[in-house]
Amino acid sequence: MGKSAGRAGRRWRALREQIKAPKPPCYLCGQPINYEAKYPDGESFTVDHIKPWVNNPELREDPGNLVAAHARCNKSKGTGELQLGLGNRSEEW
Repeated sequence: MGKSAGRAGRRWRALREQIKAPKPPCYLCGQPINYEAKYPDGESFTVDHIKPWVNNPELREDPGNLVAAHARCNKSKGTGELQLGLGNRSEEW
């Protein structure tokens, strides 16, 4: 793969629109994203890398590594790995 044009490149813009089109909730907190808000508003849409591209440059433009996130959630995650919990319990024990 050649050198990436980053966020200014045509491929990145297409990937961003592909992720944004179905208007999914934030991958990190599960809450709705305000798709009308403009960055850097904390409720605005950003693309997050599940595995940070800093440590995994081959995944920088991999659609399977990209998800929708609030700007605030993305910023608070930073370049760290996402720590997933066990999820919701199916019943009270």
